[in-house]
Amino acid sequence: MQLDVQWFIAALVSEELMTREDCLKVLETVGLEADISEVAQEALNLASQSVSEDEAEELLEPFETAAEYAVEQAESGEQLPEDYRLSLFGELLQPEPVTPEPPKPATPDLAKILADPGRHSESSGEHKSLPSLPKPKLDGLKTSNL
Repeated sequence: MQLDVQWFIAALVSEELMTREDCLKVLETVGLEADISEVAQEALNLASQSVSEDEAEELLEPFETAAEYAVEQAESGEQLPEDYRLSLFGELLQPEPVTPEPPKPATPDLAKILADPGRHSESSGEHKSLPSLPKPKLDGLKTSNL
């Protein structure tokens, strides 16, 4: 999540323009990688849903002020205090555990196999025979368990 978005959400909550829960709904809607303009627009849309048109217009200025403040704070490089940041965003900022993908089986390069001159006998067009494998010794095999 971008730093200006974190400051914007903090400003909305501290100025009581939105609740923490509503801010989290906004982040769920736009995603954690959204920029501040997307977050601000969605937050304003959500806050405006339950008020009259006149009240919605009155929300615009404090939302713009919160966004300007957030951008200034982010540009200064100042981070939200860690305890406040965690109280606002909690598990949203915790990195998800990364489960490694199982290794993919090696895929033979068909072009290399076909280009191998030793693979085919040029004169007869026949395949080379595979080397013979030793036969397993089954002398001590117990068949009573089978």
